[in-house]
Amino acid sequence: MPEQRQLKNNTNRRYHGVFHRIDRDFQFHSLWDRLQGGPLGTPFQSPCFLNAFSNTIAPHTCSEFNICEVRDIETSSTVALIPFVIARRGPVRIASLPDFGLADQAAPVFAHDFPVQETDFQDIWCVFADNLHGADLIDIDKIPSHIGLQRNPLFQDAHSEPSAGMFYLDLSDDHRWLNKKVFKNIRLKERKLSEAGVEFVQTQDPHACLRLFEELRDQRRRRFHLAGRPNSLESRQGFADFYRYMASHASPEGAVTTFCLRKGDDIISSYLALANDAVFNGVLISIGSEEWHRYSPGMVLTKKLIDWCTGKGIRTFCFGTGHQEYKRRFGGSLMSMQRIVQPLTGMGKAYLMIRHLHKIAQKNLGPDLKGLPEDDLPAAAT
Repeated sequence: MPEQRQLKNNTNRRYHGVFHRIDRDFQFHSLWDRLQGGPLGTPFQSPCFLNAFSNTIAPHTCSEFNICEVRDIETSSTVALIPFVIARRGPVRIASLPDFGLADQAAPVFAHDFPVQETDFQDIWCVFADNLHGADLIDIDKIPSHIGLQRNPLFQDAHSEPSAGMFYLDLSDDHRWLNKKVFKNIRLKERKLSEAGVEFVQTQDPHACLRLFEELRDQRRRRFHLAGRPNSLESRQGFADFYRYMASHASPEGAVTTFCLRKGDDIISSYLALANDAVFNGVLISIGSEEWHRYSPGMVLTKKLIDWCTGKGIRTFCFGTGHQEYKRRFGGSLMSMQRIVQPLTGMGKAYLMIRHLHKIAQKNLGPDLKGLPEDDLPAAAT
């Protein structure tokens, strides 16, 4: 029986909560199925992402991994799920949504048929934050303004501050992006690839997804080695295991899906993505042997993915992390994102003060004190 902890309800009379402790065998769908009308969330808080995280990342990095289930007291309906981990940064215990460089978006998961107003969300958030007794600080980054077509109430939180954005295409925007010159050039190369016998393949079969991930990883390893670029897929602990686990557990009901341009057994370009019925988010992309590079297979595959999303009725196409120029060429706009940093204890307040002083030092002393370089996932599709 999964471990549960009923949460105290000091002042909130509308909602109450339960913390579910997550282990490797936790059945995430048992919670997601309680959301009336289905879940409203990003692909990075989906069961397939969280299942891979709990089996590959959490055991080595987190002291706790839980889901806060928030219920309406009057109806007993589940209205929100907030997955979170607690990890140490020095002496400070930090609560965040599962990420560690793997998630591009962060948001609670809501019940589709139980819309939450921003004023109500403050009560939901208090059920979560007021019971985080094992944490000094809440730190959640990459919070998008919308979850699908709905406003993300976490984006408006009083503790939020601007964060780095991400490029996306609004596929409901009268297809004005199709007028970009890049699409004319890509269509020409797409036709030449088709004439050469290259086909576009999409799959959620776990065996096929795993094979394609291993091919993508090998392509990426060779390409980054030749370019002399750091490869975070190999250098960051658990990253390759995470994606391998997620690919090997793909299913038609899940968020992970893979794509490629293929001629026979030759993989010319490959792509791993997370998607739901509203949002597509690119995660990993790579291209194959040199002989195909003149056809810009990464660009052609990206265009194919946009076509695929349009056919599926997906409204938002996210290019993934990084501000590579090709995303602008496709007509991408910068999606606003926020970061919440909320102290819960004196230690958390002291940490924030040190963080503030460090920002001042960065501003006044120049680039020598800048933080880690921007993550390179996914790689530029050149």
